[in-house]
Amino acid sequence: MWGQVIVGGVQETSARLCIWATEAKITLGNIRDSTLRSDEPPICYTVTDLRPGTQYSYEVTLPSGQKVLGSFHTPPLSPLRVVALSCEQLSPTAAEKNLKALAARLNPHLVLHLGDWGYPDTTEKNFPPNTENFFPCRPENIKNLYEKRYRESAAYALRTQAAWAYMYDDHDYVADNTGRNYRAQYRTLRLPIGDYPFPAIFRERAMRAYERYFPHYELEMPEEALFQRFRWGDVEFFLVDNRSARTGTMKVFEL
Repeated sequence: MWGQVIVGGVQETSARLCIWATEAKITLGNIRDSTLRSDEPPICYTVTDLRPGTQYSYEVTLPSGQKVLGSFHTPPLSPLRVVALSCEQLSPTAAEKNLKALAARLNPHLVLHLGDWGYPDTTEKNFPPNTENFFPCRPENIKNLYEKRYRESAAYALRTQAAWAYMYDDHDYVADNTGRNYRAQYRTLRLPIGDYPFPAIFRERAMRAYERYFPHYELEMPEEALFQRFRWGDVEFFLVDNRSARTGTMKVFEL
C-alpha cells in the first residue's frame, strides 16, 4: 500500500495531512488515536496549534492495519533543505528510483514538485487533437492519477519525512502544450501553427481535483488559477500556475 499519506500546506503553526482512505486513525502531537472519516478518499485534516521550527512525528493506521510512520517540520528552519522534482513517471525506471532514494538521503524539509508528475496525457498525440482522448475527459482518470501518487512506492521515503508542495504542468494538467483552454501546435510544420481549443470543463476538473486531492497552501485566486505563496523562514516561495491561466500561444503575434 506504500504509505498513502501526504503532508502539505505546512506553516509555522499548522499543517494539512491527506490520507488516501475513507477511514484512518491518527496520532500527532496532542491528537491521540483519533478516528478520521471521509465519504471518499482522501481524508484531509488540518492540524493546528503547532509550534514553529519544530519536528512533528505522526502515526496513521489504515483500515488494512498498516501503520504509516512519518514526520515533518514546521518553519522557520535554517539551513532549509529543499528537494525539487519534476518530469517523472509513476512507474519509475531504475534510474528514477535511485534518484528518489538519493533525494531522501538528503533529509529534505520540503519537497517541491514542479509538475509533470506522471504522464497521463499520452492517450492523444495527434493534431488536430481528439479532445475525447484527453485524460480529463473522464473525472475518474484524474482521481486515479492522484491515487497512484499516494501509493507510489519509490517516493515513500520522501513522503514520510518531508512536507510537500506541488503545481502541475501541462502533461498532468490536460495535455502536452496546453493552456487555459487550448492545446498549442508549434513544434512541426505538418500543420499550420495555432491553438486548438478544448472544452472548458477539462480546466475546471483539473483545478477542482487539485483542490480536493492535494494538501495545498491557500489559493490566491482560486477561480482564475492555483497561484500560491508561502514562507519558510526568510525564504518565500511562489507557485505560479502557468497552465490554468495561460493565454493562447498565438496572442504573442497580436498587436
